[in-house]
Amino acid sequence: MEAYLASKDVGYVIEKAQIVQTKKSLKNAAGAFMKALSDDCKSPKTSEPQKRRVPMQATEPVEELSDELLEMRKKEVASLKAKLNG
Repeated sequence: MEAYLASKDVGYVIEKAQIVQTKKSLKNAAGAFMKALSDDCKSPKTSEPQKRRVPMQATEPVEELSDELLEMRKKEVASLKAKLNG
């Protein structure tokens, strides 16, 4: 312990002690503390809640098809299908 205090500043040692204190189930706190010092253990990252996605909105209003135009498009599709099928 004295070696770590001599080579690192006190804040470093205290930071590692706080990391070990936050762990819930420890059988050997002293061993975990020494390992945190030797391995330069970092504090666990907290996960941020996922951001809610905003549904995309159409930039331009959708145009309603007239009955005439709809019938014309259906005929075009039917003729294209007929050409494909032979």
